[in-house]
Amino acid sequence: MGATATVRADLEDVAARLIEIHGACDVMGRSAPGTNVYIDAAGAPNIVPDVVRMARSHARLVVIAAYTKSVELDLGTMLLSEMSICTSMGYPDELETVIGLLPSLTDKLDLMITHRFPFERMMEALSVAGTADAGKVMVEF
Repeated sequence: MGATATVRADLEDVAARLIEIHGACDVMGRSAPGTNVYIDAAGAPNIVPDVVRMARSHARLVVIAAYTKSVELDLGTMLLSEMSICTSMGYPDELETVIGLLPSLTDKLDLMITHRFPFERMMEALSVAGTADAGKVMVEF
């Protein structure tokens, strides 16, 4: 879908990998990845603090994940990098527009689907969805 690199946060040092991809820059005496924008679509509790800790000057974190618990922010570190955090979510009144766009995106959306299961194998589908090899797992009726 156009990605030029991937980072496996569960297997790699994220900051080191991002420096490899985007280069390094100096932020008040510390080395930081040259990454300008981070997108948190996962909602894992360590993502926001990790990005705040590694962000370059004026980096932006966009949070689209649904968090159910509070996340601690180190505002002192944010101040040093002058980074910003914004959030975004879909609204119920946008559903009709999104559904209308789906036919034109079929080729791109199909790339995201890694597994398909019939409804009878729902429990297996849920197990696969929890693995690192799964992208979008579809259960078909």
